[in-house]
Amino acid sequence: MLGNWCDMIRLLQNFPTAHELGRVFVLSVALLGLLMCTACSENAPHSLRIEGLELVVKNINDECIGSKSTPEEIMTEGVLDIRFADSYKAFPVIHNVMPPAETGIVLENHHMYLVGVNLEYTVPPATGDSADLEQSLSDFLPDDFVYTAGFVTVGEMKIVPVDVIPADVVATIKAEIGKSSEFLQWFNSVKILVRMTLEARLLDGRTIISNQYTFPLDICNGCLLQSPPQATCCTAGQPAVFGEFLYPCRFGNDEPVDCRACCQYFGPNAVDVSGKPLCENPVCGDGICEGPVESVDNCPADCS
Repeated sequence: MLGNWCDMIRLLQNFPTAHELGRVFVLSVALLGLLMCTACSENAPHSLRIEGLELVVKNINDECIGSKSTPEEIMTEGVLDIRFADSYKAFPVIHNVMPPAETGIVLENHHMYLVGVNLEYTVPPATGDSADLEQSLSDFLPDDFVYTAGFVTVGEMKIVPVDVIPADVVATIKAEIGKSSEFLQWFNSVKILVRMTLEARLLDGRTIISNQYTFPLDICNGCLLQSPPQATCCTAGQPAVFGEFLYPCRFGNDEPVDCRACCQYFGPNAVDVSGKPLCENPVCGDGICEGPVESVDNCPADCS
């Protein structure tokens, strides 16, 4: 389109002197159109913004899906417990801040179709015993592009679920734990940084790229498991006899996993990748509270 405006300007420069006034007027209109076109370029900053991530947990959002527009609560960091999760889902809050469509010289529609999210992962360098773990985890987290869908009108804010850590990556990490008892041992965790950039398209086909949004994510093994004070979680396969408990929206994503919910969901005989009982905390129940692995939250029987 810029080439067309430049051609028009060169053409107008060759008009006869008699048409000077008309030429100045048309040239002014052409330059105005050029500026308008430049302002809505696909490289215009912040046309599409990621403004945060909604925290979607059972005690806040009973339907376990992102809000339609305004988030209930914004999260500052996430937790992926690979003992229970198959993937990690985030809920970015996106905002179309393009100006309303013009209806004169430039005919455009600034509503957007979402295409996908570009994901980049950084594992901060570590020293000592955890250095090898961080290096191995870096190998399992190649940059990725995850397709998504949605329609965001001008001025609209929308929340769209995205698999930030896909299932194949989680499966690879679990397989590594199964091969080596030293890899991400019980209750150990690694903090990574996830960088998200959203891609969308206007109705005329032009691509819009959002700002880059970064958030920290803890990847752990068993850190979200909670054990109640009453006896064994999976006794006789009847965990419900120990009272009421809250099911998480997504097992292993951001919210605690009551061992009774674990037993009902995965079954009383479920085991982890190393063959140990999935829903039992091996350090709870001996009457001794040893932090940081044990706390009043995950081992109330020992730490209350």
